[in-house]
Amino acid sequence: MLRIICLLVLAFVVPVSAIAEITTFHETHTYLMGDNDSKNDARRICFLEVKRKILEKAGVYVESRTNVSNYQLIKDDISAYAAAMMTVGIEKEEWKASNDTMSVTLSVKAVVDMDSIRSAFEKINKDDGLRKRIAEQQDQLEALEQRLSNLQKQLEHIDGSRADALRDERDDVFKHIENIRASSVYEFWK
Repeated sequence: MLRIICLLVLAFVVPVSAIAEITTFHETHTYLMGDNDSKNDARRICFLEVKRKILEKAGVYVESRTNVSNYQLIKDDISAYAAAMMTVGIEKEEWKASNDTMSVTLSVKAVVDMDSIRSAFEKINKDDGLRKRIAEQQDQLEALEQRLSNLQKQLEHIDGSRADALRDERDDVFKHIENIRASSVYEFWK
């Protein structure tokens, strides 16, 4: 009889603790191709943008820290973190030609574990070293995304062998962005 009661208690307790809050996001982004973009380049850029949009929707944690001494402001830091554990899949990929321009539109579905976001925010809030590493990664990502944007602008107005060099440089930037995003997921959600 005691075994049956224990099994019934476990049957009711375990599933409740195992239920995670899962949220589904849908997002769309359109990328207009330049003369020096391949279809793969356009798809890659579009996918990075749509994932960024989903990440921003999934979780943003804003923190403000103010240091005051003798009624004077010494330091005022405002930090924002976006975090998510998500599974992303392309629901629809659509190519269009309009005048001289091609575009790709990606519709993406992401399934996000909101509990992991809350857990990550708690870790960030408690660990100054982690907060510093995240800030460094965010700075690196912003610089890389700015570099990617600059390369895209240059590629719009260039032709010939210089375009090949810029595309190679853009591929390197893509790889760096993907590596940073991958490492932040593994580091912060363990």
